[in-house]
Amino acid sequence: MSATEYTSRVEQWKESQNSNAFKTAVEDFERARGRMREETEKTWRRWEEERKKFFGESDKRFLDDMKRFDDGWMSDSIFDKSFDEMKNSIRKRRDMFVSEDIDKAKVAEDNTKMEVSLDTTGYKPSELSVNVCKGMICVMGKHEEKSEEGKVMVLREFTRKYTLPRDARAEDVESSLLKDGTLRVTAKKVGQLMD
Repeated sequence: MSATEYTSRVEQWKESQNSNAFKTAVEDFERARGRMREETEKTWRRWEEERKKFFGESDKRFLDDMKRFDDGWMSDSIFDKSFDEMKNSIRKRRDMFVSEDIDKAKVAEDNTKMEVSLDTTGYKPSELSVNVCKGMICVMGKHEEKSEEGKVMVLREFTRKYTLPRDARAEDVESSLLKDGTLRVTAKKVGQLMD
């Protein structure tokens, strides 16, 4: 056997060995990939079954409620109704998230003062605070009722901010709590303090 024949046979043998090794590796990889795919599908099916058991009908009710809300919102288009009807619809939706004491606040301003009146019935004087900071009048209230164990049973709180008039000073802001539960905050204007 000549050297050329020998080299040729060795190369053929190497190629067949490499080819077989490669083929085996590819087959092993495909089997592993198939098992991974099966396991993933089983896991997703199991999760879906668990989700259905856990959420049951509440999931469907939630989606139905969201659709009803979306349909109602979309029907309030400016093209479908007059501007006033749309404004009232938005106001009603906003009122769902706004506490009642906002509507009870009254702000009055004239040349001598700005006066804010808030209904704070149900709050003790120690639960109310009025501060002036960076040109804002901040009124806060926090009421807590606790059980004998010390757990909070009732919690009510509010924060309202009003812009201090340009011609009023922070140190001239006064507040008073009336017998009927009205908190009155008065900011006297500078021009009127000199008189």
